[in-house]
Amino acid sequence: MIDTARSLHPGSVIEGGESVFRRVPRQQGVAISWFLGIDRQAVTFVSVVTGIGNEVIVHELPEGGGATFVFDE
Repeated sequence: MIDTARSLHPGSVIEGGESVFRRVPRQQGVAISWFLGIDRQAVTFVSVVTGIGNEVIVHELPEGGGATFVFDE
C-alpha cells in the first residue's frame, strides 16, 4: 500500500498504512481498507485480492466517497 501511495503522490510525506489484518488473507474477493496520511491529510486505500497468485488490486478512494468494483470471471 505504501508503495502505491508513493507512486501516486511522489514527493509527499506518507505515514501510517495500518489495516485491521496483520496479514492479507489470500482468498479471492477479500477487500481491506488501509488508512494513510498523505501530507497530513487522511486518505483511504482499498486492496482487493484477485485470487491469482499474490496479485491484488489497489485503489485510492476519492475524498468522502467510495468505489464499486465489478469482477468478471
